[in-house]
Amino acid sequence: MIGHAYKPLFSRKAISTCIFGAVDFGAFVKKTKKKRKSSMEDKEPKKTEVKPEEPPPKETLKEPKGLIDPMKAVKPGESKTSIAIGLAIAIAAFITVAFIIPTPEGLTREGHLLFAIIVTAIILWVAEVIPIGITAIFIPAAMIVFGVQAHWPAWSGFAAPAVMFVYCIIMFGVILNQVGLAKRLILGIVGVVGTNVKKFTFLLCLACTYLATILHDATIAILFCSSFAGLLSMLDMKPKMGKSSNLAKMLMVMVPLAASVGGAGTMIGGGRNPVAVEILYMVTGIHIDFLAYMLRNFPMVGVMAVGVWFVCWNIFRPEIKELPAGAVSEKLAPMGRDEKGVLITFLCAFGVWLTTPLHGIHLSATAALALVPIFLLRMVDPKETFRAFPWEAMWVFGAGVTMGLAMLHTGAGEWLAMQFMPLFEGMPWPIVFWASSLFSSMLSSIMSNTAATALILPVTVPLAEGLGISPSAIAIASPIATGFVMLVIGAPPMIIAYSFGYFSQVDFIKVGIVSSFVAQILLTLMVSTYWPLVGIEDMPILGIW
Repeated sequence: MIGHAYKPLFSRKAISTCIFGAVDFGAFVKKTKKKRKSSMEDKEPKKTEVKPEEPPPKETLKEPKGLIDPMKAVKPGESKTSIAIGLAIAIAAFITVAFIIPTPEGLTREGHLLFAIIVTAIILWVAEVIPIGITAIFIPAAMIVFGVQAHWPAWSGFAAPAVMFVYCIIMFGVILNQVGLAKRLILGIVGVVGTNVKKFTFLLCLACTYLATILHDATIAILFCSSFAGLLSMLDMKPKMGKSSNLAKMLMVMVPLAASVGGAGTMIGGGRNPVAVEILYMVTGIHIDFLAYMLRNFPMVGVMAVGVWFVCWNIFRPEIKELPAGAVSEKLAPMGRDEKGVLITFLCAFGVWLTTPLHGIHLSATAALALVPIFLLRMVDPKETFRAFPWEAMWVFGAGVTMGLAMLHTGAGEWLAMQFMPLFEGMPWPIVFWASSLFSSMLSSIMSNTAATALILPVTVPLAEGLGISPSAIAIASPIATGFVMLVIGAPPMIIAYSFGYFSQVDFIKVGIVSSFVAQILLTLMVSTYWPLVGIEDMPILGIW
């Protein structure tokens, strides 16, 4: 009998078996496959074929799948103990404010309970111990239970025109991702600005600010955040709420802050601007036209943008100094039918938005009608679009509008202004002006900036006249100050950026509070120097000469 040693090539562990006698080869192979787990290691080295190295695949922008629901983003580890502690603090705060602290003189009981609900909601939002959407719907429910508002006005904020506009504009962002237009935009930006991260972020901040002076700040937020989702995908930076890279956090926080500041640069930048001009005229008879408004505010928002970039850069300093070369070298195919269709539709909608003063059609109606041909002609898959939409984040914005309306209806906002502003009576006008901007920033952090402007100016303009301060200075600078938002819920751009899941509310607060104070100081200095120097306001420079 002859012994045969068989050595299979399909395993690193060889089979060494001595077979005596004639064996059917096919049966032998089947038998050896069954015995692979119990085989002996091969003592002879295995010969491997050396293949030539292939060049690494070219780095390209990955197509983002759409906006990320913050509920699905990876969040920091949450234990049951931390959740229980957060809920206990929130409940204790509500009980303390609502039932232990007596109702202040001049404040209605409804306004007092509203403050208790707002404090509780802010604690729950910041701690993020329960989903932010649940916190959002808690607000109107609590208003109804405790008699702050009836059920119709309590829920009306979720269907307010501003909320519906943001719904539609975020839907545009999802669509821009799906058809590839967001990817084209970011490639174009990086191709022009270059790959140096410091230069890129600085020029980007200025671009977001000044584009927002002629576009709605929410439009800028959705365009740029959607585009950067593709860039971050290319860098393998996935949404990890609270644990994202510094570059991701900086981009996604800086864009909405810069857009919010820029929205006050011209009369068409946002609804707060014509509201401020109208209230000034109604209270004092002073009229400010489009050009005069732009001359005052357009140069100033650029200074505010530099302050925003400085704060974001130093708090979230990026880990890399250069963007990958692939971010500028990738060649895109010509636009397809769907891309062209979405682009034309968006440009048409923008044209209608820009001419709103002429026809009076609300922004929300234009945005909603623009979505109809996109879905009707199947430029995108409707199911995929609605699946990618961050519904929970929009609940938060609706809750913010609801709180703003309740502040107006209960008199809580006016009471708060009357408690705060007189504290600075008799001080130099730059200090009073800074106090006014601080109050505007605080109030717009929990309600829409348009509502905050409408609530603040009827109180601060007469107060300014009594203190010998130019009422037009207070009125025209107020829309800028309401853009210095400290909380995510304060304005649509922040909600839009948050919906991508790259930063937590704590991340935003760290930047929002610091940038707000820096911007308030810059605004006060600009009003105290720029306006008197160019003869815009009859005020002493820096309140001295």
